[in-house]
Amino acid sequence: MSMDLELKTAIENSDWDSVIDMVFTDGEDIYFPARNDLENVLNERGEEIQSMYNTFNEKQTPEMLDDMRMHFPELSDYSNKPPQVEDYPNLTKAICTGLYMEYKIPEYYDELREKIGELRDYLDGEDNRRGRELYMDLTRGWRIKDDKAKRWLKEATSDIDIELTDYEHEYEAYENRDVSKFGLITNDAVKCLEDFEGRTFPFIRAICRQVDKNDRVLEVGAGTGILSISAAIAGADSVIGLELNPVTCVLSDIVVNDLYRVGILERKESVNIVWGDALKFGRVEYKQYSDFTFDTVISENIYTGMFFELQMQMLSRIMENELVEVEREIINGYAHRAMNASVVPSSMASAAELVDFGDYETDIASEVLIDINEKGYDVEKVLAESQPYDIIDYNVEEPAGILAKIRFDIEEKGMIDAINIYSVVKLSDGDYITRNENEFLSNDHIVHLNESVEVDEGDEVVVTIAYNEADAVTDGIFEVRKVDDDKGIPNDYDARLDVTEREHEINKLQFKKVNNIQHDLNLYELGDMEKLRCSSYFNGYEHTWRTNLKF
Repeated sequence: MSMDLELKTAIENSDWDSVIDMVFTDGEDIYFPARNDLENVLNERGEEIQSMYNTFNEKQTPEMLDDMRMHFPELSDYSNKPPQVEDYPNLTKAICTGLYMEYKIPEYYDELREKIGELRDYLDGEDNRRGRELYMDLTRGWRIKDDKAKRWLKEATSDIDIELTDYEHEYEAYENRDVSKFGLITNDAVKCLEDFEGRTFPFIRAICRQVDKNDRVLEVGAGTGILSISAAIAGADSVIGLELNPVTCVLSDIVVNDLYRVGILERKESVNIVWGDALKFGRVEYKQYSDFTFDTVISENIYTGMFFELQMQMLSRIMENELVEVEREIINGYAHRAMNASVVPSSMASAAELVDFGDYETDIASEVLIDINEKGYDVEKVLAESQPYDIIDYNVEEPAGILAKIRFDIEEKGMIDAINIYSVVKLSDGDYITRNENEFLSNDHIVHLNESVEVDEGDEVVVTIAYNEADAVTDGIFEVRKVDDDKGIPNDYDARLDVTEREHEINKLQFKKVNNIQHDLNLYELGDMEKLRCSSYFNGYEHTWRTNLKF
């Protein structure tokens, strides 16, 4: 189904009343106050919508594509450039729905506070019927004892103000939170929605292109539910959205109920957001879905370098639990799986560059940079061309540890103050989310060194990186060495991540333990990377670290 010429003309002419009529079943099924809300949204955000359509293909400039080809050849696919906007069914409805959700967030937050208050009353032993109903709804299908579920929910809902806090810096939301247990705070899920043009729009585009009518779709990390809802709008018969944070899960349920009530979502049962852990889904928790086979998997966790995020572990577990059709083979004696389902996004690559910060100083070991100039950072120069160190195919099971040795040829004299890490995400329709396109998450990540390293033009520098996916940056191992005149790599590093020497050694021990490494982790001995992540060549022989997976 192509985008109707009349609809395209209405968007170009800012005729939002006609857009609503054409997109939402001639306006007949839209609850009247919701129609007013939609008109307000489209009038306020009309220029942004037009910009999204007008720049549909322009983002893939020759310069950007050349960079993809040079640094990330596995991600560059010139035969699969994004189709034209007319080829994306229901995209306009998905855009309007997302903007409507964003517009309604203050109202949703008010209802969320009320519902969590009722849940807390019930968990504290009060006779609160609606709180009990919410508890039963959240825990349906869980294979855990009632008292354990109550303790978990009490802890997860202990402070609704924290869940709705807007942190100035992203890392602040992680400092005192076990993300693997409770997920991102609710406000972070909302910020992902509000980062519309740089983040939500590319994803709903890919979903509207990828999802076929009557598909079964699984979303890992549903957040506000916008991507699950977009999959339903695209025609999916059934969408299951997993969300680890129960507060966010309640919010997404409020959203789905509202969209159904006002007539934007045609079938309430088409989207089911459930509180669950993707590492257990289909095996321990929610066994009623264990016989499902999903056609499309969505996972929007695209944090730079995959710090903090458990994406690879979750997708591998989905394959292990056979929630999608998989192909199996043995590689080097290890079980290997690949999905036959579609995955959004399809792949991701991370790279590093060496940065001279000039007079800028900070006590923060790691910080995500959204706009260097806007934040006033005095970055004098990038000293060497960026180099990739990690490439992920989300359709294939991958080890979740990253081990790389990267060589840099210094192009300009200066001081190496930091390693700048950035990531590029490729979506299933061939489009890219490139560095610093987002307002929130997946932007350049500065890894500060404990000492500055003076370099001249022509010097060679080796950076060794090791960390386990979902670690914090401060749990990683980053070492910088200047190559000797005889091209030898010294045993001792010139600089490392700005943590104490003891913390640095603890990080090495933790990496060895997680990856079952028996020998000393002397990173300077690593051979040049033929493969990325924890599959690598060591001094002429292949050494692969993988968990022993069973078919």
